[in-house]
Amino acid sequence: MTKFKMAVRNKKTKSGQLKFNFVWFNRKLFRRILSLFLIVGVVWLGQWGFKQWEQVWPVKRVALQGETLYLGEEDFIHFVEQQSIKGMLAIDLLAMQKDARELDWVKSVEVRKVWPDKLVFVVQEHQPVAVMNDFILTNGGTQIELKGKQKTDFDLPNIEIDNVQNFTGDSYVNVWQEFKQIRRQFELLSLDLLTLKIDVVNNWHLSFAQGIELNLGRKNRAERVSRLVDVYRSIEKKHAIKSIDLRYHNGLAVEWFEEKETGLEG
Repeated sequence: MTKFKMAVRNKKTKSGQLKFNFVWFNRKLFRRILSLFLIVGVVWLGQWGFKQWEQVWPVKRVALQGETLYLGEEDFIHFVEQQSIKGMLAIDLLAMQKDARELDWVKSVEVRKVWPDKLVFVVQEHQPVAVMNDFILTNGGTQIELKGKQKTDFDLPNIEIDNVQNFTGDSYVNVWQEFKQIRRQFELLSLDLLTLKIDVVNNWHLSFAQGIELNLGRKNRAERVSRLVDVYRSIEKKHAIKSIDLRYHNGLAVEWFEEKETGLEG
């Protein structure tokens, strides 16, 4: 009797294959989502921990050292309050010093930690030399805005410039340097120079504490001042001088309070 063997193929059903693929896909997706949540959680925890670290051992006291006329402790208390990092452990002194140098009037500053909760600011101020239009000029050329203060709040020479469009930071410094030299020459004559006004055509108008007005003109100012210094001592009734005009090639004109004008040729 002949026997026949039949080959039987084990076939996975389509439904079984789909079920297997679906389960495998779900596990892979779950792992990815879990990994993402773990990463986000670690980042958030790190940020939260860093923010807590920034506030550990907070600053409670601020002190100011140095001879200051225009800055007070309240300025640096407000400065510290504006900082995002307030913890003694996390404060970067070099970064804080850099920020503090941006404060008005601060020429140099050193910040020190005094444990457990104190910051000390050792400050050197800018030295003001003149009021120019709406700002203070310092001896280093820094410009500090008046910010609501009046020019009369400062016992400084007043320099007013009409045509500021042509002026830069160096131009202001150059004006101050020339003003200072001129003032020294007039001090030899016991004249106190208070105010300089530069008009739109660059004429220099000087005002003195003695009530004298002086027009230097636009050019050869040093030469004209020297001419006046040579002649001034010979002028009688100096107290009666109202104004002096030096816009002459070889001389000057004097206006008197008696409204009589005298020409002096040199």
